This record gives sequence, structure tokens and C-alpha cells, in this order.
Amino acid sequence: MKIKILWWNVRRLNEAEKRRLVKSLIKKWNTDIVCLSETKLKQCNCSLMRQSGGSRWTDWLELKATGNSGGILLIWDKRRWSCNEKLVGEYSASVFLEDKNSDFKFSFSGVYGPCDRKRSKELWKELGAAARLEDWPWVVGGDFNITRFEDERTGRAKYTRAMRDFSRFIDDMGLIDLPLHGGQYMWNSYDFQGRPDVVLAKKLRKLKEDLKKWNKDTFGHLGTRKDQILHQLEIEQQNDNHDSNTEEEESVRNALTNELHHIAKKKRAGDLHGIVQNLLASVTKRKSGWRDL
Repeated sequence: MKIKILWWNVRRLNEAEKRRLVKSLIKKWNTDIVCLSETKLKQCNCSLMRQSGGSRWTDWLELKATGNSGGILLIWDKRRWSCNEKLVGEYSASVFLEDKNSDFKFSFSGVYGPCDRKRSKELWKELGAAARLEDWPWVVGGDFNITRFEDERTGRAKYTRAMRDFSRFIDDMGLIDLPLHGGQYMWNSYDFQGRPDVVLAKKLRKLKEDLKKWNKDTFGHLGTRKDQILHQLEIEQQNDNHDSNTEEEESVRNALTNELHHIAKKKRAGDLHGIVQNLLASVTKRKSGWRDL
């Protein structure tokens, strides 16, 4: 059986624009289970779930954020999957799901790992305990905040004991480390030859093109989205005359208003594409002042 799993380090889910993007991806890919890490949410409710792609058929499990960091949210469709057990630890959240249309069962653990080796050891123990609960196929995904090999990190990375612990855990649990599909890092994947100033200018130009395409594909045109929000707010305003307004409808109006403010702020501040455009212009202007190192 093929299972579609979406994992994303969302880096804050309490923004309306981010929830809208998550909702569109869930709908587009028709996933079986969604794992969102670094949500930075202290509490998840039905209103927030619906804005993030959920429905009345959605079930979820959350690991609440600690302060302003961490947080995990697992989402699945309870019309298809029956949840036999849930387990929440300090760095992970696990669910044990059974397909209602067959006898297929599997477990999934979403991870947002600590950044130091001592606490990482607690994570390995935590996941080991989850693995022993059921003898089912087990999928583990998330942000471990550690890599297995030096070439998986940017900069001058060296092999550490934390990397060794990570590899040992994968081997001990009989897990398969899926290879990275596609490029490693956008900036490092650009391969140009020549003088340093020429290489930098070419990389910035390529980055500008990729960011422009990414911004359009991911967020769409801000003007179009602004018109959509204003139209939807107009409809919501007409409903204000009715006494049957619910708390959820009020929450939707607040989310739309916040998103509208965010779009206005983004237009004033400029985006990454504009920043790269300015950098590229600056490099091109001062090109003659560069020399080989």
C-alpha cells in the first residue's frame, strides 16, 4: 500500500498566510497524514485546524510548543484511518493508525529534535519506546536538528559524536534513511565558473529567477489575493446583520483581516526577490572594483 505523507517545518503556524498555504498543499496532494513541526503553537483548536486544511472529519495530535520554540502537529482523516493509540513525548508525537478499508496498519512519529547531544539521547530513548508499543511498519519524520554525514550540512562541518549517535539509532531500529531527492541547498546547487565577482553575480541572478518563480507558485500575486480577501470580507460583513454568527465565523473574519494587514506590510517592506534584485544591481555596479583572490 502506498501512503502519502507530508512533512513540513512550518516555522510558525499562527500566521493566517501560512495556514492558507498549508491548507492548499494538503488539498493539492491529498495526503494520508500531515506532520507540521516547529508550529510554535501553545494550543490547537478546531478553528485553527479548519484554517490549516482540516474539516469535521479531521483528527489530530499535537505536541505543544515550549515557550516560543518547537511544537508538532499531526493531522489525518478519521474517515479512512482509525487511531488505535497516541503518544506524546518531549520531542516527538506518535500515532498508530489502521486503515478502515483493509487490514493495513502503521505507526508514524513526528519529530522536532533538540540541538544538543545530551538531550538528543533522550529523543532516541523516546522514539525507541514508541517503536516497542506495536510491531507495525514504522515511519519517522521531522526535523531532527542533526545530520548523519558531513556533506549534508553547509559550511565546514565535521563528523561528530551526535552524528554517530543518530546513525546508530537508525541502525538499531532497523530504519531506512531515505535519500534526499532533488538539489541539496539552493545556493550551493548553483555551479558557475570564473572570477569571484562573476560567479557571485551569476548566482544572484539565478537565485532571483528561482525566487520569482517560487514566490509566484507558492503565494500567487499579492494583488489578486488582496482582492479575494476584500471580497470575502464584504460577504462576511453582510452576515453581520444576522444573529446567528458563530465564534468560528468571527475567527475567520479576524484571520482575513490579519492576512490583509500582512499583505500590506509585505508590500511596504519588499520581499526576498526585491532584496536579491538590489544585491544584484549593487554587485553589477561595483564589478570593476573586484579582483581575483
